Amino acid sequence: MTPRVLCKVFAASCTCDGGISSYTLSEKGKLTFVSQIMLDRPMYFIKDQNDLHVLLRAPEGLGGMSGYVKISADLDQRELQKPISTNGVVACHLCKVGERIYATNYLSGSLSEVGGKVSVHPNDLENPFGRQEAPHTHCVIPGAEKDQLFCTDLGLDSIFVYDLELNPLARCPMPKGHGVRHLTAGKNGIYYAVNELAATVSALQYEKATKSLSCLSTVSCGELCEGTLAAAIRLSKDGTRLYVSLRGEDKIAVFAVEENGYQLSLLHLIPCGGKGPRDIYLSPDDRFLISANEVSGDLTVLSLEGETEGNLTDRIPLAQALCVYCE
Repeated sequence: MTPRVLCKVFAASCTCDGGISSYTLSEKGKLTFVSQIMLDRPMYFIKDQNDLHVLLRAPEGLGGMSGYVKISADLDQRELQKPISTNGVVACHLCKVGERIYATNYLSGSLSEVGGKVSVHPNDLENPFGRQEAPHTHCVIPGAEKDQLFCTDLGLDSIFVYDLELNPLARCPMPKGHGVRHLTAGKNGIYYAVNELAATVSALQYEKATKSLSCLSTVSCGELCEGTLAAAIRLSKDGTRLYVSLRGEDKIAVFAVEENGYQLSLLHLIPCGGKGPRDIYLSPDDRFLISANEVSGDLTVLSLEGETEGNLTDRIPLAQALCVYCE
């Protein structure tokens, strides 16, 4: 009997002859290739209804700037259009609010609306060092209210709150030297941030009255090997488990989320099944975690069920795997 299809999976390969591929994930945790669209070095993408919104590192014709392109989720190459500039260098994250697309440009240290305004973060570092020598915007998500954006800056150890016109509303300082990278939303105004350079996780509270974020707590991802860098962060559907990918350590940190939302307890680390887990995503029923492993160039599937938690159920090649999404 053919195993039942659990969900559909999309993943990006950031090579010149790479692109975005789609797969099915079976109830036994096996991936089956479906189709592919060729794109030049996709960095990140999101899915919205029947479309994928994709960032390209530096497509031809944009003078070294990153590009944005919208494609159909059926990955029809015939419908591919010319990318639009993000007006920044190395765009690595984006979000959609209404019909507007916003992108973070890592090397430019800016947040831009595609086809619109650009906001460059202030270079107000007191003692610049290493990868914190300049602003490095890394993630943008819709804020707690529909008219806001939250944007992380790894270089400035800060999360900025903007309105949709990219006017700054507030700035939340994060632990110094930790390098805040990505955000995910919890319940009741709680947000979780993964801090790349220190491999830590912070819980934050949104304050509606002041339209601002405040950092409530920060916990470590454990005793890790030197040079470990945290990358992606995902929350289970019921809000009780938080998952963080760790490059260098090549593991996934699993946290329990207490009922109040802001207290996190590290449960354990599980091997990701590859090297350099850049992105992770949970299947819709939280039974599996898929890891996009940049260094080993593959997608791995891990069971999250009971006694089989952490078991590798599949591994397939995908060069420079940077981003993965399940539905």
